[in-house]
Amino acid sequence: MDRIVDLTHTLDNRTPVFPGDDPMSLRQVRALETDGHVNHRLEMGMHVGTHMDMPMHMIEHGQYISELAPKRMLGRAQLLDVRGQDFIDRLPAGLRSDHTVVLVWTGWDQYFGSDCYFQQHPVLTDALAAQMVSAGIEMVIMDIPSPDRSPFAVHHRFFEQGIILVENAAGLGQLQGWESIMVLAVPMKIKADAAACRVLAWQEPPVR
Repeated sequence: MDRIVDLTHTLDNRTPVFPGDDPMSLRQVRALETDGHVNHRLEMGMHVGTHMDMPMHMIEHGQYISELAPKRMLGRAQLLDVRGQDFIDRLPAGLRSDHTVVLVWTGWDQYFGSDCYFQQHPVLTDALAAQMVSAGIEMVIMDIPSPDRSPFAVHHRFFEQGIILVENAAGLGQLQGWESIMVLAVPMKIKADAAACRVLAWQEPPVR
């Protein structure tokens, strides 16, 4: 494990929120010079920046993200290069059965913070979602704010099968050409339907 890559957007006061959601606020409330210590206060929804969604976000499901088993946060991944596609409709040939994570690389993270980011992003088709379910995928990580739009059929298909989603990932292109990718996505342990998370990736050493 020579190199670990961070696939997470930094949270700050410039971090965009989904249209209609409450704005986030990150501010320093204590200063070293006057208080003897530094402290910050954060107010935000659970779907801001790079974050993980649990099924209960959109369907009747009793498990909070704080109850997610640690083993569900780690998996072997395949990078799906779909740059330039508005409607993503198929998995690559040769998806290995031991891959439980798909990284959907659209390149859309270059627009993070711009007006078009939430309104014009690529989407996954329901046919692709069905392929992922059949392939035994357990986590989908993407550099877009949502895999679909209203009425959110793709969300529902994933969630009904217990697949967890990570939205607003960053820098998936750093993994281009990698083999045997391992991914770790660790959300805050909070009793909610979703949470900000840190996403890391590295290459497994070749088997000798």
